[in-house]
Amino acid sequence: MMFDESEAFIVLPGGIGTLEEAVEILSWARLGLHAKPMAFLDEDVRAGLATGFTVIQAGYSRDIAHMLTADENCRIDAIRRGPVGTMLLHQCDATEGDSGSPLLLREGEAYRIMGLHVATILRQENTSEG
Repeated sequence: MMFDESEAFIVLPGGIGTLEEAVEILSWARLGLHAKPMAFLDEDVRAGLATGFTVIQAGYSRDIAHMLTADENCRIDAIRRGPVGTMLLHQCDATEGDSGSPLLLREGEAYRIMGLHVATILRQENTSEG
């Protein structure tokens, strides 16, 4: 189902499961089963990212699914590097349905993907955190 709903694939640094999924999608493309774009995000892209950086979160959230929205003032609050990847905690205006939206870093006139929003944590103060 996820394959059918996907328009493209972005492979983030991960473990053996990530590698297995990436090889499967590459194999399907090689066999001519799909022609969807695929990109690999290099860990070095995030190496220079620090707490306090501002990133952009863009996507189609559930509350206004018909409109592309962007929060251009997301602040990175914490960076947690682990054995299987890096987690960025941010203060984007995230809501239910934002999972999969990219976190972008603007570099001049270009944008780089820094990660994907995967969860929203609701705080007691009625604020959210990704």
